Amino acid sequence: MITNEAYWVIIERRNELAIELAQVKKTLETAKATKAMEQVVVQEKQVEFLTLMIEELRQLNYRIAKAEEAAKKEG
Repeated sequence: MITNEAYWVIIERRNELAIELAQVKKTLETAKATKAMEQVVVQEKQVEFLTLMIEELRQLNYRIAKAEEAAKKEG
């Protein structure tokens, strides 16, 4: 069974990725403002990647919660 500690580790990592995403978005806006197109492309890809990672962690937390709920019902 997944422990409560694992749940919080995932939450913490998701929060770290959200902070990183905010920083990348800020850099992206700066790159757009300065017309640094190579940087814009790199930052847009990083935003996409981080957004996907955050969503995967959110889904993992949901599955953990459901599995723990089912385990409690079973016994």
